[in-house]
Amino acid sequence: MLGALQALLANSDSRVRLIAAWALINLGNDSEPVLQALQALLTDSDFQVRFIAALVLLKLGNASEPVRQALQTLLADSDSEVRSSAAQMLGELGCATEPVLQGLLGLLADSDSWVRSSAVQVLGKLGNATEPVLQGLLKLLEDSNSEVRSSAARALGKLGNATEPVLGGLLKLLADSDSRVRSSAARALGNLGNATEPVLGGLLKLLEDSNSRVRSSAAQALGNLGNATEPVLGGLLKLLAHSNFRVRSSAAQVLGKLGNATEPVLGGLQKLLADEDSDVRRTAAQALEKLRHPPSKPV
Repeated sequence: MLGALQALLANSDSRVRLIAAWALINLGNDSEPVLQALQALLTDSDFQVRFIAALVLLKLGNASEPVRQALQTLLADSDSEVRSSAAQMLGELGCATEPVLQGLLGLLADSDSWVRSSAVQVLGKLGNATEPVLQGLLKLLEDSNSEVRSSAARALGKLGNATEPVLGGLLKLLADSDSRVRSSAARALGNLGNATEPVLGGLLKLLEDSNSRVRSSAAQALGNLGNATEPVLGGLLKLLAHSNFRVRSSAAQVLGKLGNATEPVLGGLQKLLADEDSDVRRTAAQALEKLRHPPSKPV
C-alpha cells in the first residue's frame, strides 16, 4: 500500500497526486522516503497539490526547516488560497522569523481580502508588536473589506499596544457600518485595558446598539475594564431586561465581575433567577454568588 501511494505521488495526473498525498495522512507514515516525496510536491505545478502536500507534512508532525522554508515560499504563491493557507500554517507553527514576518507584512497589501485577513490573524497570533506590524494593522482598520477591518481590530487587541493611534483607530470602528467590526473593536478595547473617558463613552453607547452581539461585546469589554461607575452600572442594568437572552446573560456576568453589590444590581440579578432561559438563570445565580461571597483578599 505504502509503496503504491509513493509511486502515485509522481503520477502525471495532478488529481492522482493530490489524492495520494492526502491518503498518507490515514497511514500516518513519516518515513524519510515519504517525507522526501511530499517535500518534492511543495513545488508541484498544481496549487492544490502544493497546498495538500504542506498540510499532510504538518499533519504527520513534520515541521522541519525544509517544510518551514517551503511554506514561506508559498506566501508568494500565485494562488490566493495557497497564500492564505500557508500563512495560517506558519501561524500554527508559531514561526515568527524575520523572513516570515516580512512575508506576512507583504500579504497585508494582497489583492485578495481573504489573504489579507489571514495574514492579519496570524500576525496577531504570533504576538510580534513591532512598529511595522502595528502600522500595517492600523492601515487595515480602514480596509474596504469588513472582515479585514474586523480581523485587524482583533489582532490589535491581542498585541496589547494601547498607543494613541491604536486606541483612536479602534474608537473609530465603534461606529462602523458592519456589526461584526463594531463588536471586534469593542472587544479589542476591552482587552487593551485603557479605561479612558472616550473609550468608556464609546462602549456605553454600544450598549444600546441595534445588534445584540455588539451589545454583548460592549458589556464584556466594560467588564474587562473594571470600571463600575454609575453610568456603566446603569447601562448594564438596562440590559438585564433585554429581549435577547445572550445580552441578558452577558450583562449579568459582567455585573457579577464588577463586584458592586448595590440594591439595584442584586434586585436585577434576582429577577433573572426566574428567567425563561436556563443559561441566563445560571449566569445570574453565579453573579449573585460572587457578589454575596466575594473572594477574600490576601492579607
